[in-house]
Amino acid sequence: MAKVTITLEDNIDRVTVSMDMAGAPSNLLGMPQPTRAVQMSQTLFDLAAVDAKLSRLPACARQPSSMTIH
Repeated sequence: MAKVTITLEDNIDRVTVSMDMAGAPSNLLGMPQPTRAVQMSQTLFDLAAVDAKLSRLPACARQPSSMTIH
């Protein structure tokens, strides 16, 4: 059984995302065993990290100019 804690913290200029995997079982090399909880936590962490990065981009950089001919 694995216990993984994901923490999201608001700061003045950004959001901090951290993950505590101290409760996750590990193998002899210290790597976490690929349990379902570990896999889901890594996916959630990646989603939060991507959202934090995208929120720093100005809106015009996310919307490419239209190539439509009228």
